[in-house]
Amino acid sequence: MAPAVASRLLRHQLARSPRWCSAARGAQRCYSNNARRMGSDHLRFTYHADSSILSQSSAILKSLKTEVSLANHTGHDAAVLLTTPELSKHLDDGEFMREFAQSMASGADVSHFHVMAAVVDNAAMADGADAPFSTLSVLRGHLDDILPRLWDPVPPKVKEDMETTSALTFDLDRVSITVPLAKTMFHNGRASTLLLHRYDMTSGVAKLSHRAETHFKSVKLPTNTSIKSLADVNLTAGLLPLTVPRRIVSSFGNIVRGIEIDSQDSPASTELEVQVNALHDLAQSGSGASLAASGVWAVISPASYPKERLESMYENDSSGSLSVALPLNLESRTSHQIQDILANGGRLYRILSGGGGWGVKKGLLSLDPQESHFALSEEEQMDRFMRDMDDSGFAPVGSNIAFFVTLDHPLQDDSGSAFEFGVSGDANEDTSLPSSQKVSSKFSVYSQQGLFVSWPEEKGSARLKVSVPFVRISSE
Repeated sequence: MAPAVASRLLRHQLARSPRWCSAARGAQRCYSNNARRMGSDHLRFTYHADSSILSQSSAILKSLKTEVSLANHTGHDAAVLLTTPELSKHLDDGEFMREFAQSMASGADVSHFHVMAAVVDNAAMADGADAPFSTLSVLRGHLDDILPRLWDPVPPKVKEDMETTSALTFDLDRVSITVPLAKTMFHNGRASTLLLHRYDMTSGVAKLSHRAETHFKSVKLPTNTSIKSLADVNLTAGLLPLTVPRRIVSSFGNIVRGIEIDSQDSPASTELEVQVNALHDLAQSGSGASLAASGVWAVISPASYPKERLESMYENDSSGSLSVALPLNLESRTSHQIQDILANGGRLYRILSGGGGWGVKKGLLSLDPQESHFALSEEEQMDRFMRDMDDSGFAPVGSNIAFFVTLDHPLQDDSGSAFEFGVSGDANEDTSLPSSQKVSSKFSVYSQQGLFVSWPEEKGSARLKVSVPFVRISSE
């Protein structure tokens, strides 16, 4: 959102709305007179710790308090603290955590203060910049609003999840985003880190009364608008098309067997192999678009998706195939179109393997079948089986498939988001920030393993794994 527009909206909210936000020395503090309907008042920020103080817990908190106003006028009694792995050891430092809770409570008259602390792969300081900063990302609010199930017991991991990292699910109204946590074995001896703390504040000084370790929790994010599906958030994905959409004529489960090209049935990988080889030649020559060799993704659009909208993001040559040397002005248009497809019954999958072969296996493509971070329940497994049986699963016959390659850099995003979730990537360009920029007024978390997104649909729930490097999902 442009600054001038944001300023006008803020003045309008102050005059007429029951909810308003204010800048608080780099952080964002939001208030609501209708908290139960629109979400609690809250404080959010992401803080970049200077490399010279990473090992000094007291120096980190001292620096933080000079950058962010932590005044707690409405009695917040809970906070989510996310750190990058470089800062993970501080979560086991009892004095650091006690001081953090004391600072977050900030003299408010609360009997207890609750802290959920986790280690994540990364956090965003600026739009599009997810360089490996040492960061703290913090959300503070009322326990019943942001962490309503904090102390509910969590079932133990099933056998299939024993090697799976812990995870957090963030609820943006009806859209849920599950973020796998960072692997921290070489930082603190844990496979991943998710800790719960409760501090007794009755004496005015934080005293630890309970501490627990778990593998899953959920956070309810205070949103200002209704979010019912992927269409109601901002999705930015750096993908460019390799092929035009083709009708699927044969598939089973996550295997695509055949597509239709010029009214003829063809192996699924026919055009993709040609374009990938061309992309490789372009990379060898050092020319063409700035594309990454980190994989190929398939976008499946339902048969009901309007053909004219499907074709609007493609620029064909006379043969019907796409050149891999596409102009980069297609980036934003492609990203918006992919979001529209996904919000209207489409799906996004990474290509795991395929191509080549002979006989009945010639040209088969295998799509990544993972839809959730943790193992599916028996009910969810049955739902998937039934969808595969009635040909409404991964790649239904009659739907369309197109293939995409990733950019090697993040797309810029001027949405002015309050909450941001992303997939880390290795940018070729320098995304470091000026030393003066230590605080961002957003709550953010990035994962190297991808994001798992779900939302309700007319028939059941949509489940989507998003692992495209540099992808971002954000909300105001």
